[in-house]
Amino acid sequence: MREREEDKMREEGIHKIEVHVAGICLKNEEGRFKILIGKRTRSRQLFPNCWECGGGQVHRGENFVTALKRQMKGEFGIDVVVECPIGVYEIKTNNTIIPGLRFICRPKDNQQEIVVRKELVEYKWIDESEIDIYEFIPGLKEDLKRALSLYKKILNRSE
Repeated sequence: MREREEDKMREEGIHKIEVHVAGICLKNEEGRFKILIGKRTRSRQLFPNCWECGGGQVHRGENFVTALKRQMKGEFGIDVVVECPIGVYEIKTNNTIIPGLRFICRPKDNQQEIVVRKELVEYKWIDESEIDIYEFIPGLKEDLKRALSLYKKILNRSE
């Protein structure tokens, strides 16, 4: 059997790269949306003491949804339902750019207890009106606003 040209190119062109996934976890409380945020430790190499929403590296053999569920469980101790992707982002380091994909998610159960892990020092469920108060990692503030707008449109269509 003759090897197809596109198969040969794919095999020769495999590169090992780091890819991330991140979530924006939303819940609706009496008509107001709350956003789960966590404060990074001051010892973090990138963006110490900034607020984020959870996420991290996709492991070999994982898809984006599985990776996000693992990250949210690992960072906040909760199980989430991944709703939809909202966009791409980049983490710029000294010598590289790490690509990422951000998703809207929601708690599988609103009664789950949040337990922050070693990468975070505290968490909060903030009201959508509080977004501008916090110092978030670069680009997240804009993504939060876009995620809320998109999610409200999705929910309005399903009603």
